[in-house]
Parts: sequence; C-alpha cells; structure tokens
Amino acid sequence: MRLFSALMLLVITLCGSAGAQSGDRLATTDASQSAILILDPDQGIIDTRVIGTGFHTVWGFAPDGCSVLATLTQADGLPRAYIVPLDASRPPIEIVTYDELPASQWGVWEPVWSPDGSRIAFTLIRDGLDGEPERAYHVAWTPASGGTPVAYSVTGREHSPQWSPDGAWLAYVSYDPRDPLEGTPEPERTPVPDDADPIMEADLWVVAADASAKYRLTAFPEGSVRAPRWSPDGETIAFTYSPSPSNDTYWAVSNTPHARPYQITFAYGLSLDQTWTPDRSLLVSARGIGGETSHRLWMIPNAVNGETSITVFEPAQDIPYPDYPAFDPSGTRLALRSGYRAMVIDVESGSATTIAGAEGNMPIYWSPVGAAPLEDCR
Repeated sequence: MRLFSALMLLVITLCGSAGAQSGDRLATTDASQSAILILDPDQGIIDTRVIGTGFHTVWGFAPDGCSVLATLTQADGLPRAYIVPLDASRPPIEIVTYDELPASQWGVWEPVWSPDGSRIAFTLIRDGLDGEPERAYHVAWTPASGGTPVAYSVTGREHSPQWSPDGAWLAYVSYDPRDPLEGTPEPERTPVPDDADPIMEADLWVVAADASAKYRLTAFPEGSVRAPRWSPDGETIAFTYSPSPSNDTYWAVSNTPHARPYQITFAYGLSLDQTWTPDRSLLVSARGIGGETSHRLWMIPNAVNGETSITVFEPAQDIPYPDYPAFDPSGTRLALRSGYRAMVIDVESGSATTIAGAEGNMPIYWSPVGAAPLEDCR
C-alpha cells in the first residue's frame, strides 16, 4: 500500500499545532569536502566557510543557529572538532584541549551539541593510550566553550553519541568481544586459532548527562547495533540491528532499565539512514524492504508502538537513491540527498527542489527550533 498525502497531512497538522519555528537554513559540505556550505532551501548557497586544508564534515547547528559543529581531517592526521560561526569575521574555535598525548595521537569525531547548548558530546580518539597498541574510542564531553574532555564511557570501544531531545540522556553504541562459536552446535564448530582476533560487535547503551546512571539497553547474542535515533518525545530509541553484515532490520527500545527491545521490520535489507517524523513515525532510507530490491524511502507509522505496516514515501517526482533524510523543525519540509544532489521536498505537495551547487555525499542539517534570524548571526 502506498500512502503519502494523508499521512503527511497528519504530520503537518501536528507540527503546526506545536508552533515549531526555524528551519530557514541548512548546512552541509561541498562534494570535495573542502568547505562548509550554508544553504537557503529556496535561494541555494548563501555562504561558505573554510576551517583549513583538509576534509570538512558538518555535524549540525548550534541551538541558536548561528554556528555549526564541524570536524577537519588533515592529511595523515586524526580529525579535530570546531565551532564555526556563520559570521565570517569570527574565526573557528577548536573545542577540545588535550595534552596527555602528542597532537598526532588524538582526535575528535561525531560531535553533537546538547539541546540546551551547554555541552558538546563526541567520540574522543586516542592512539597509544596508557601504552596500549590499540586505538581507543571514548564517548566524552566538554562545555560548549570547550576545554579538557570528560569521559562518559570506559571500555575504549564506544561510538555514535546522540542526545535525547531534553538533553538528560546520551545514547551510544559500545563494542565488546564475542565468542565466534557462541550458539553454534558442538558438532558444527570449527576450531578457532588461539591468536585469532575476537569478533567485535556493538550494543546500545545510555548514560545520564550528569553521569548519575548508565545502563545497557540491548544484549544481542550476535550481530551489531548502530545508528541510534531518539523519538521526538525522548521515550524511545530506534536503531538498526544487523545479525550479520548488510542484513539490517529496524528495532526500537524504551529508555528504561531492563526494557525489552522490539523488532519493527523483519525482512533483511540494507539500511542507509533513518529519522523520526514529529508524529513519531519512522522514515527510513533502505534497500530490500517491503519485498522490493530498489533503494527507496519508507514510512513506518507509529513505530513507537511496534507497528510493522510499511508504506512507500512517494513524493510527486521520482527521487532516485535517497539518503540522509532530515525533516525541518515544523515537519513540513524534508531535506535529503538524491544521488549526489541536495534536495528539499515540500511534504504537503510532494514537490521536490534541487539546491544548485550543493552536490556531494554528506548529510544535510536544518537550523533548529529557536534559531536566530540569519541577519542576527552576523
């Protein structure tokens, strides 16, 4: 069944009643990742910012909408994180100060601003930590003004921090070694060399912003969790679970100790990304869902209740190879990549507009609710 207009009208009605404002600009990078692009959904590129020489990656806007979080990865180096003001007269500000290792042995990835703007969480990358040969990855944070990182996690195998909408919790994934023979019947077991590397697979965790509580939300016997996404009310976390590589299914779990994860889709597909609509449906970019082999956008209504009916999200024109879907705060527009094109879809009409000059293969971010007008940022 293909459902678009009725469901999207519901989204618009709910969003309009909430009075969400902003979403007047977007941020991404150019195709070469050598610059940050600030976009107007109607006018195209309105500004560019450059941190330095190297690969730029945008991670989202500040809560006031007047700066973006970005990382710069220079040749043969680890990435560093910066606050990049939209006011070109103000220089980028490096977030993390760290002197426990040489500058070449640490970096910052996946920075995310807390909703109230007080903290920035990220993955701290360290080589040679405590003399260990393995690279360590810790979910950590600093005040928004920057400083020395404070670690939330301890194993050194944590990634993908995501704040809850109220900023009270941080979801992330943590990798642990697993027995490659676990669950295999004894007669079918093949001996594993003693020096074989363990299989590392990830589960979902949450930690309170003040570090007062931390608990594990999934405990799959095999396979990995990735891409945690909070529902708009902050009560549920959707994620992708893969029992084996490229065999992806969508699941969700309540943010409650000992909660039981529930499965949303059952057929294996290839998941690229997912996002929540304001009415708590899940929009996913995937191939192989719903019995089709093509790469489409799919709407899963009422995903917080374990709904398994799936419909094609079908705008008025064909959108080949859609990826990185992101709704504006009002839910009336959807930004995405179609191939390498940056596009904005009007949800009510289904019409799509290509943003000229913004070709690339990186995510696109909307300015948040409460963002200042662009002229007030300069």
